[in-house]
Amino acid sequence: MKSERWGITSLVLVGVLSMTWLAFRLYQAEQFTLEREFDHYASNQARQIKWRIDSSLSVLNYLSTLYQGSSSVTAEEFELVADGILARQRELKALEWVPRVEEGERERYERAMRDRFADYSFTEMDGGKRVVAKRRAEYFPVYYLRPFSGNEARLGMDLSQDTELLEVLRRAMEGGELLLSPMSLDASFGKVVVAVMPIYHSQPLTDASRKKLLKGYLLGVFQLEGLLHDLVLDGHRANIEFQIWDTTGDHRRQLLGGPVHPRDIGDRTKEFVFDNLAGRRWQLVTMANGNFFAAKRSLAPYVVGLGGSVAVLAVGGLLWQMRRRNHEVEAMVRARTEELNRVNQQLTRQSLTDGLTQVANRRQFDTWLSQEWESARRTGKPITLFVIDVDLFKNYNDRYGHLAGDRVLKKIARVLSSQLNRPRDLLARYGGEEFAAVLPETGRKAVKFADSLRAMVEALGIPHEGSDICGYVTISVGVATVVPEVDQTPEQFFELADQALYKAKSQGRNQVAYHNQERGDLSLG
Repeated sequence: MKSERWGITSLVLVGVLSMTWLAFRLYQAEQFTLEREFDHYASNQARQIKWRIDSSLSVLNYLSTLYQGSSSVTAEEFELVADGILARQRELKALEWVPRVEEGERERYERAMRDRFADYSFTEMDGGKRVVAKRRAEYFPVYYLRPFSGNEARLGMDLSQDTELLEVLRRAMEGGELLLSPMSLDASFGKVVVAVMPIYHSQPLTDASRKKLLKGYLLGVFQLEGLLHDLVLDGHRANIEFQIWDTTGDHRRQLLGGPVHPRDIGDRTKEFVFDNLAGRRWQLVTMANGNFFAAKRSLAPYVVGLGGSVAVLAVGGLLWQMRRRNHEVEAMVRARTEELNRVNQQLTRQSLTDGLTQVANRRQFDTWLSQEWESARRTGKPITLFVIDVDLFKNYNDRYGHLAGDRVLKKIARVLSSQLNRPRDLLARYGGEEFAAVLPETGRKAVKFADSLRAMVEALGIPHEGSDICGYVTISVGVATVVPEVDQTPEQFFELADQALYKAKSQGRNQVAYHNQERGDLSLG
């Protein structure tokens, strides 16, 4: 019973642990899939960001074709092409033409522009104020500007005073390629970068000729937030945060994306580096925030873990109930079997016991005698048989009644059975007032023992006025003792004892007669 209990408990424990392990494996597999999905999304966004930046910067290449096909581009021509570009590129906040002007050419440039703007002159910032530019060897003034509205302060501004931008102009001229400036803050547009495209009078064939042939620069002012707004917004919708850093040289500047709170940082980050983005080195950091995995994770691991464990517990409970029910059935069957055994034993006893005297009946006597007879034959040991008759019992019944006669039989049976108490001795009521006793392995002392039984019955002192023997109830006993021969039968043995009883009764009753095996005749004890 205890082993069954431990078996069910172990089964439930193993089942719950298995479901927990399976749920954990499902969770890991799902986590791996989501991480791959994040990596794919982040890589795709990185490609789109790179493409978007390259696409936006390419407008300067398009605008440069205006200067490649003409030695002199008018303000009207510049404005026409620039307005078309600005209409399509919302992140592009300004397009500028910045000529290279030597000191001797300054007056001519200023006078030519005054036809459109009466007070036009080259300017610079001094102490936070816009003033007329000082005399210097060369200038890089903003000469054409679109859109003009909102950018009026930049018209005529000499960019050579901005040392950081001037360095970008120099490198663009020397490399003959489009370059980006470091990020700067604009009062109107916030964080901006300036794209610089050098324009030459003719195609320079050597590095040394680039400065000599330099005509000026096309500048595009890009608002960073507008440049990447849609892509970053898509990231927010997908629960992914972006940060873009300019890591060119020894400086590290954050271009886009605010500080991320620790609780918003998920289990996954991925970094991408754009090593040569128009001369800059930008780094894209993508981070899955706390909702990325939570929003995409399914309930399968929890269903398997909790549902499977509940199912295992339910099965365990069912097995436990079945086990308890089985034990109840087993107990009921065991109780019923014991009851049936008791009934069978009782029926067996009743079938083998005399109902009045509670000693063995004729049926049990015959079986017992046959068994002991065979045992005595095998072992060669003597067996004794008593045949006992209550003297003048019919007269007793006639005088005292049958109920009194029954009481006499019970008393005699109790006395006789109290003395025949060896395990293999048997006293039986053979019929009516006649008893028989089987005494295995009993020899010469049998006659003396039989006479003691006779005396004990007489000593009961049960009155018997109809008896002409002694006035009390008495018995006569026939005794036979033999060592069974091969050709002898139990019936023949009983006949010898019965003949001895007949002799005892014919010789006056209340005495013992026995069969003398040595002489082959009957004798009185």
